[in-house]
Amino acid sequence: MIIIKNVIVKKYGGSSLSTVKRIQSVAKQIKESYSSNLNIVIVVSAMGSETNRLINLVKSISQQPAPRELDMLLSTGEQKSIALLTVALNAIGIKAKSFAGHQSKVLTNNRHNNARILEINTEKILNAIEQGFVCVVAGFQGITSIGEITTLGRGGSDTTAVALAAALDAEICEIYTDVDGVYTMDPNNYSKAKKINKITYNEMLELSILGAQVIHPRAVEIAAKFNIPLIIKSSFISTVGTIIHKEENKMENFTIKGITVDNDTTYFSISKLPKTQNLSYQLINEVNKRDISIDMVVQNFSPKDFYDLSFTVSKKYSSQVKAVCELFNKENSFTQLYHSTGFSKISVVGLGINNHPEVLGAFLKCLADFDINIECLTTSQMKISCLIDQRFSKKAVESLHNTLFPTLLIQKNL
Repeated sequence: MIIIKNVIVKKYGGSSLSTVKRIQSVAKQIKESYSSNLNIVIVVSAMGSETNRLINLVKSISQQPAPRELDMLLSTGEQKSIALLTVALNAIGIKAKSFAGHQSKVLTNNRHNNARILEINTEKILNAIEQGFVCVVAGFQGITSIGEITTLGRGGSDTTAVALAAALDAEICEIYTDVDGVYTMDPNNYSKAKKINKITYNEMLELSILGAQVIHPRAVEIAAKFNIPLIIKSSFISTVGTIIHKEENKMENFTIKGITVDNDTTYFSISKLPKTQNLSYQLINEVNKRDISIDMVVQNFSPKDFYDLSFTVSKKYSSQVKAVCELFNKENSFTQLYHSTGFSKISVVGLGINNHPEVLGAFLKCLADFDINIECLTTSQMKISCLIDQRFSKKAVESLHNTLFPTLLIQKNL
């Protein structure tokens, strides 16, 4: 077995590869790293909005294309990127070789459009590195044990990059995007957002799950499991970036790390479920069978024989969850089934946040000062989340940011 040290995995997103000029610029960046005697593996996404273009193309024919054929089509986006970047590297004197998902041996389960990586056989990539090649690997895609092409879901190139870094025992995985790090809020939407220099895996995972789109949650999970240091950098400007790392032993220091807003959420509310039947479990179990995650579950009991159940799901699953709820309604005669996509989920993230009641107090006061009603509120050791009318989300997050940063951002030595 080949063992190669000093491997670095670099992942470039679609915005970094949106034009031929950008691809050539990325090739020059890679050449600079290559000259530093590093063993480099590149993972790429499809160019710019290529994936959306392909989705629109197939949906002009059918609104419900077969999942297998959709994977067959979408996988071509990354194949286009690896070929062009490899040609660009060769053109400036760098030996490079491209690998599609089946060539890089990214083995997945058979769930089309949202596959999970089972293992990666790195033999071909290691052989190429030993021969002096920069390996350019297609993200987002893999292959099943029977040779079927699969894709990992939106943002799957991040997952490919970190999984490959783990399989290669890489020193670090660098994620290049259109922002120069992780911010306390999306800097594209709020100019006063502050850059975070360091953040833990758990904090980054929470931010990603709650709507921060700088890196996919599954990628952070893998990095944490295999202790792969991550750096979020810009491919447009040269900066230090944000380091994502394991927990540090700093006793009881507390820091708020970020605020997220998720406008792609659907709120479901079901009233008057009989207490005598475990209908909550039955309903949630039916949703989970469809591999759909439920968030912000609230169960309200009353002194009578009924209770109310509310929860949120990602907007893309609205129609599936609505169908499940309507079937349950017919079978169990709910008094009312209500759902709406007109809400935003606002969250504040920081490890140990639940141990600092002043944060929740400031959070609630901030919304109350603007007469913003909260539909649903949940707290944990990592976050405070609430559901509010989407019309007020911009005002809410800006007000929260102005209130919580920098005063509560400062670490407290308790």
